[in-house]
Amino acid sequence: MKEVFPNLDKIDLKIIKALEQNSRMPSKAIAKLASVNEHVVAYRIERLVNSGIINKIYCIISRGALLPVGYRVFLRFQNLSTEKEKAIVKRAVDCSFVNWVALCRGHWDMVISLFVNNPKHFMQLFSEMIAGFEDFIQEKEIVSYYEVFNFNRAYLYGGNPIEMQEYGGEFRQKQIDELDKKILNQLSANSRLSFIEMAQKFNASPDTIRNRIKQLEKQKIILGHGVLLNLEKIGYSTYLVLLNFKNLSKAREKALRSFTMQHPNVIWWLSSIGAYDLSLELEASEKKLDEFIVDLREKFWDIIKNIEILTLRESLKYTYIAID
Repeated sequence: MKEVFPNLDKIDLKIIKALEQNSRMPSKAIAKLASVNEHVVAYRIERLVNSGIINKIYCIISRGALLPVGYRVFLRFQNLSTEKEKAIVKRAVDCSFVNWVALCRGHWDMVISLFVNNPKHFMQLFSEMIAGFEDFIQEKEIVSYYEVFNFNRAYLYGGNPIEMQEYGGEFRQKQIDELDKKILNQLSANSRLSFIEMAQKFNASPDTIRNRIKQLEKQKIILGHGVLLNLEKIGYSTYLVLLNFKNLSKAREKALRSFTMQHPNVIWWLSSIGAYDLSLELEASEKKLDEFIVDLREKFWDIIKNIEILTLRESLKYTYIAID
């Protein structure tokens, strides 16, 4: 039986699917896919944004192409007042190299993701970030990414998940100029602006903007497209499933990859070095999460050493570009 999502009908789902395929797709083309006219598409997108179901429509930027080293920091607090929590959150959010800040329920209270130039750069930023808050940090763990995959939302509209490698751990930093940075920042915040609107905003010609975007796509700096949803509005939550392995052979790793990457609720796969070997991010109901964990344990009991689960309480910063 196909799942029904509150506040979303079949037309909404078709529009979201089209935007995930190409967030810059003209309303006329989306209308054809959704079997409605383009005025309905424009109205529906506006309604989804204004009602808070869609938080952002964006292009997926290869963070590793701009800043080659990715880290994720897990923090557990002690004796932290609401005022102090806001202060440390602000410091993390204000750091231009931080792309994600989230408050969680579970063993960890906060997760921070950032991309930097090198390990020394990371330590400098992190030390500045927690300066004055050391006594409130009971525990911390740091992992470094070496492989990141993103998937579309197959659970919303069916079909097999579409895989996209966002970061392969290879240090191939691309050089971009100030106009490229402005374009990428705009596409990361709102990719629905037209070439003409961006040209006016950045004092360039529409052809220049068009050609720059084509070049950024050719360089694989722009990788794809996405829609940031307010999952609470559709009865879902984001979960982080943190795994450690034992006796992991290549054959069993391949089987694990196949299982997770074909699961409709898995949105992210992040291989890492450090406290955790793998982080999976799921968008799911509590029931769907439980089913996934049971299935995961049954199929891979021989290689799973430990599983931790975090529930995302609030996402305070989410951007696909972190450049100074």
